[in-house]
Amino acid sequence: MLTTEKVWEEFSGGLKQFILKRIPDETQAEDVLQDVFLKIHTRIDSLRDQERLPAWVYQIARNTIYDFYRTRQVALLPHYIGWLGSSDSEQELVYINDQGAFRPARPDELPAVERYLQQHG
Repeated sequence: MLTTEKVWEEFSGGLKQFILKRIPDETQAEDVLQDVFLKIHTRIDSLRDQERLPAWVYQIARNTIYDFYRTRQVALLPHYIGWLGSSDSEQELVYINDQGAFRPARPDELPAVERYLQQHG
């Protein structure tokens, strides 16, 4: 039987790194990780195919990261551009406006991010 504890043992380390790549603040990333596992715990019985566990877990993590940016007043830039995806090879650069709406980032938006990162490291 699949338990939250087993999922934690298998995925917590990788999920933390996944979240930290998208939410660089350690404390906020820990909060999101806890939210992810709370959702996993409350929904674990809905997983019908355990072979889909990794995809299911990372989808919950992506959605929780989206919720984090949508519900909090996190302002790295007036508008934030960040990476989201289930793995490094599947990452998508997204633009998040000040209302928390997401869309793929355009190439012309990247210089603003680079300037910000140079100034605020």
